Amino acid sequence: MAENNSGGAVEMRDAFGGALVELGAQYPNMVVLDADLHTSSKAGYFKKAYPNRFIQVGIAEQNLFGIAAGLALTGFIPFPSTFAVFATRRALDQIAISICYPALNVKIPGSYVGIPTSQAGASHNCIEDIAVMRALPNMRVADPGDNADLRSLMRAAVEVDGPVYFRVTRSTLPSLFGIDHRFEWGKGVVLRDGDDVTLFGTGMMTSRCL
Repeated sequence: MAENNSGGAVEMRDAFGGALVELGAQYPNMVVLDADLHTSSKAGYFKKAYPNRFIQVGIAEQNLFGIAAGLALTGFIPFPSTFAVFATRRALDQIAISICYPALNVKIPGSYVGIPTSQAGASHNCIEDIAVMRALPNMRVADPGDNADLRSLMRAAVEVDGPVYFRVTRSTLPSLFGIDHRFEWGKGVVLRDGDDVTLFGTGMMTSRCL
């Protein structure tokens, strides 16, 4: 597991914030947009490191993705950050028409995915986001199994052109991959060999499969 300064494991959202800062140092055209959730999503790490590249749009998710589309058209790599439930339900039209249809270079982190990571109640639970996002044109979808997988896929997302949606849980997940793990689009990873049954896992459920 990723660790904090005191040696304890960190939640995936903290690993997400740290990865934003690392990528921001390498990509000066990377910007993070927020819909008033940066303290929960940990996008605030990027705000602290690069305040001039952090845009607070307030509780206006549809505008969040419209602005991200405009920034992508002018050469930026925008990360419009919000909870998965707001991206997939409230702003789906903007994502589909303004980002996916023209295949713009926008990277969308969906925070607080699933039931166990949404402690804010039923209105914030999101289990349909994979089904919704994978149906959109030109959209790549990724669901990391641990913090190392998340960091690697975020790098892969920046390196590929076009829209990407990836999930970020609030939970602290067991470590499945080492620090040298490299995420590859469209490729599964065998975590345990066997000869009597095959189990496919994705995201936070992968450790439960094991």
